[in-house]
Amino acid sequence: MKKKISPQSDYYSKTSLNTTQVSLSTKEEWENHRNKRCNLYIKKLNLPQIIWKNSQVLEIGPSSGENALVWAHESAKFTFIEPCEHLSKQLLANFKTFKLENQIVHLYKKNLEEFNIDKTFDIIIAEGFLYCLENRNEELQKIMSLVSPGGLLIFSTLDPFGNFLEHLKIVYCREISKRNNCTSNSDIMDIAKKIFHEDFKKLSHSRSFEAFAYDTFLSPYHGTSDYWGFEEISNNFENNDFFFYSSWPNYIESDDLTWHKVVLTKSFDDLRIDYRRRIPNFLFGGKGNAMMDLEWTEKRGKRFGELLLKLQSFFVKKINTPDNSDTNCIEELKELKKLTHILWKKDDIKRKTFQEIEELYNALLDNNKKYNGEEMIEIYESSQHIRNTWGMPYHYLVWHKKWS
Repeated sequence: MKKKISPQSDYYSKTSLNTTQVSLSTKEEWENHRNKRCNLYIKKLNLPQIIWKNSQVLEIGPSSGENALVWAHESAKFTFIEPCEHLSKQLLANFKTFKLENQIVHLYKKNLEEFNIDKTFDIIIAEGFLYCLENRNEELQKIMSLVSPGGLLIFSTLDPFGNFLEHLKIVYCREISKRNNCTSNSDIMDIAKKIFHEDFKKLSHSRSFEAFAYDTFLSPYHGTSDYWGFEEISNNFENNDFFFYSSWPNYIESDDLTWHKVVLTKSFDDLRIDYRRRIPNFLFGGKGNAMMDLEWTEKRGKRFGELLLKLQSFFVKKINTPDNSDTNCIEELKELKKLTHILWKKDDIKRKTFQEIEELYNALLDNNKKYNGEEMIEIYESSQHIRNTWGMPYHYLVWHKKWS
C-alpha cells in the first residue's frame, strides 16, 4: 500500500528542506532561542512554565525538534509525529546532543492523516502545517479528541489578513521572475534577495533569509487556500468541550478591570467580533492604534475583510492564470481605498500604504507588460511603507479542554 503523504511534507522531503532549523551550537544561541520560545509561550500566550513538568506532550510536525528541546528541559515527555525522514534524524540527533533522548516516549514517522493512538495527552502542539492540509477541519477534530480533560491544544495558522502584504510581496516577486524569464529556484532566490533581503534583516528572525524564501517565495504551497482564519477555525470548537484560552496576536478585548467575582463568558460570536476589530492590526503588523471601533466593525468591518480576501484571490489567479486579462479587482480596490480613507482620516501612513498597494497592483495588472522586471523592482523599492510592513501573518491559538 502506497504511503500517504501531505503535499507540504512531500515538498520538504523531496527538497530535503528544513525551513525552521535553528542553530544551537553555542550557549548564546541556545539561550537566545530559549528566551524567544519562553517569550511566546509564557508571556504572549500566558502559559505557566510549570505546566511542562512531567507532562505528556504530543507534538505533530516538530521538524528537527529545536522548539521541543526547550520544554524537554522542563521535564516534558514527548511523543512526536514527523513524516519527513531527514527531519526525524535531525530531531533524534538534537535530543542526543542535549542528552535529552530519555524525554522522547516515541517518534512516529508518519503523517497525521494515518496516525491513530489509544491515549490522550496533557498538551498537544501542532505548529506550522495544519492550515496546509486539504481536510484540515477534520484533522483538527481528530487532534481535539486526543487532548486529555483539562489539557491544552496549541497550534498555529496563517491568518488571511495578517498575510495580505506578505502574499502581495510573494506574487510580486514571482511576477518579476516571470518577466525576467527566470525559472530556476536559484534565479528566483537571487531576485528575492535583491528585492527583500535588506528589509528582512531588520526583522527579529530565528531563521535565515534562504529558509524563509524557500517557505514563501519558492514554495508551491502558498495560495489563499492555505489561509485559515479564526472565524473558520472557531467553528470547530463551538458547542464542543473546549474554550478559548489565549492567542498571539491577542484577539480578546481586555476586561482586566472587571471585578473578579463578576464571571464574564465570551460567546463565540463575541470572540469573532473581537477578531474582526483587529484585522487592521494584523494587516499593518500591530503598528499604532489601528483597531476598528465596535460600531465601525458592525457597519463596514465585514466588508473590509471581504475586499481584502478578494484581492488575495486575485493574487493567486495572477500566478495560476497570468495571461487572463479578465482577472482583476479594480472596483474592489477602489472600494477598499474609500473605506480606508473613512477609517483612517488622520493617519497618513496607512492611507499612503494603500496607495502603494494600488501602485503594485497596477504593475501586476499590466497585461501588456509595460513594465519590465527591473522597472517593477524600482516601483517596489520606492514603496517605503510597504517595505517596512510585513503584517502579522503567523498566529498562535491556545484552547483549553474542559474537565469532565
